[in-house]
Amino acid sequence: MQEGSLSKIIWVLLLSLALGSCVHNGKVKTEPQKERYTPENALIEGLNNYYVGNFDLSYRLLNRVDEEFNRSSESENILTKSIKLIVTTLINDKVVEYKPWYYERSLINTFKGVDLLLENKLEKSRVEFNRAQVREEESAQEFKEEINKQQEEALKQIENNKKAKQEITKSTLERGVNYIISQYRTSLTLFKAYRDFQNPFINYIYGVYLENVGDFQKATNQLKKCLGMVQGDEPADKIVSRDLTFSAEEQSKPFPSTPKRTVWVFLFNGRIGERVEKRIDLPLFLVSKKVIYTGLALPDIKPGEVAVPYVVVETPSRSMRTKRLVDLDRLQFTEFRKRLPTIALKATVKAALYTVLQAKTKSEILKLVEAFTQYATNQADTRQWKNLPKEIQVLRVELTDSERELKVERPDGTVMCTVTPKGSENYLVFVNIGTPQDPGTCFTKVIGGRDDEKSIPSPAVYSSK
Repeated sequence: MQEGSLSKIIWVLLLSLALGSCVHNGKVKTEPQKERYTPENALIEGLNNYYVGNFDLSYRLLNRVDEEFNRSSESENILTKSIKLIVTTLINDKVVEYKPWYYERSLINTFKGVDLLLENKLEKSRVEFNRAQVREEESAQEFKEEINKQQEEALKQIENNKKAKQEITKSTLERGVNYIISQYRTSLTLFKAYRDFQNPFINYIYGVYLENVGDFQKATNQLKKCLGMVQGDEPADKIVSRDLTFSAEEQSKPFPSTPKRTVWVFLFNGRIGERVEKRIDLPLFLVSKKVIYTGLALPDIKPGEVAVPYVVVETPSRSMRTKRLVDLDRLQFTEFRKRLPTIALKATVKAALYTVLQAKTKSEILKLVEAFTQYATNQADTRQWKNLPKEIQVLRVELTDSERELKVERPDGTVMCTVTPKGSENYLVFVNIGTPQDPGTCFTKVIGGRDDEKSIPSPAVYSSK
């Protein structure tokens, strides 16, 4: 390779780095922006505020991410998408603003709905629950198209570089991708995939809401979807089945009535798996000459942990336990498994381009510059909404006339909150425990009877650490 040609390539890389600093969630910055939360930090702070009962601030932070994501999706065009793809392939994904994963996007709307529900804004919460389940339905097809498009564009990086094309064949790339994926075999088999990346909790909480406002046709549809995802697979399937049976029966009656003296308990338990960096040293089948450095840094997922095995729900005559409805790690691993081929392909293209560049460079100084550039930009994108729960458990309790009180307790007997329904009131109880050491919080909401009653935070203090 001629020195002039090499200089041009280096200038292209430097230009790409400059473009990377300008790309902002698919848009090119034209003017300085005010200091603000990054999307991942806004999501984390939003959920932290929910955990401590600051529902309004939680909603506003989550809504900021939701609105910005919607705006950027609408304004993206072919040019900005192409720039972003080139920059993220040649440098890394962290140079552009974080784009929430599909399972995270639907949970943004879900937690916005919970915030609004606990603020007694019932109609607005219904809008968010509806948006969440619509986003769920759309995610599988959108995700499939996105993967195909990114893979095609990544391959074009080789096609457009004649020098690299002589050294890097499609077969070589496939070998590189297959090698990378083989390093994940253990983690990828830890979790069985949910159908179409969908989260049954989103359908369940929306179905419960619809039950309590008397929309039994829509409630039945949501609960059917939920049961279809968890039946025979999750311990809470019988709980969902009871809701579905009630809703379907009421739908068929000429004068249906909403549930009476029923309490739903939702446990947000533990913390979701952490995305970590995994370094992989590629075998040097990509080149025939010795190079100074080649390697990859890719994301991996360390499984999360629950805080408690369950919470106990006590009445004067009964003792029950919550049951798992969804393991969010399974959703994260499902999406990761689908994203990994594209991540591996982009990483292999980058490694191949940089490695061929080193192998063809005669100047030792320039070779060092190229090696350092590759080393410095080898960073895995481990950004995420890291304080989501590891799993969500649920329980449905129909109180008898003699049961005037219901207590929610940790497994050690510590009472987190007490519910005393009056008349035919129904209650939603949201329990949040992040780690075994956290005392947790508990929020209750009357959903039937006295609709004017606000949510009631428990006196427990939540630690967001």
